[in-house]
Amino acid sequence: MKTYFLSFVFIGLIHPIFSQNEVALGITNKKHLLEIKSKTPKPLEPNTISARVVNFQNLVSNYDITTNAIYTPKERATYTVDFREGKNKITNVYDHEGNVIKNKQKYINIPLPNSILSRVMKMYPQWTLKSAKCLIKSEKDSQAITIYKIKINFGKKSKIIKIVT
Repeated sequence: MKTYFLSFVFIGLIHPIFSQNEVALGITNKKHLLEIKSKTPKPLEPNTISARVVNFQNLVSNYDITTNAIYTPKERATYTVDFREGKNKITNVYDHEGNVIKNKQKYINIPLPNSILSRVMKMYPQWTLKSAKCLIKSEKDSQAITIYKIKINFGKKSKIIKIVT
């Protein structure tokens, strides 16, 4: 009986920790961090790189740092905001005026563009696709760099192919 009582007390103390809001805020030396997690990721769509990625990118592009409580227009600070949806993540760095100055996007196991998938399958016809990661980096006034890391298998052999576009 004691064990049950202690178990219920322990669960009662732990429960409020898990039921808190998904937004976490921490402040470090003029650099502010805000993390936003999506509670229900949408399922992948079969033959596109896209709807999921585009929807996530649209959500991030519509975010306005100047409406957040941590934004202080008088202080010359940068703000790092992490957006998460499932295993996917977009990190934006905003300047003191609310403009994006850096962007880093990481997507795990999303559908590959047909051009990349067909090129890999032509180079390794008997191999099977195991996983695909996409990393996109961009900075203000420069071209975005997209890197695909594709893991393929053939029996017990495996390779990781890196494609930069």
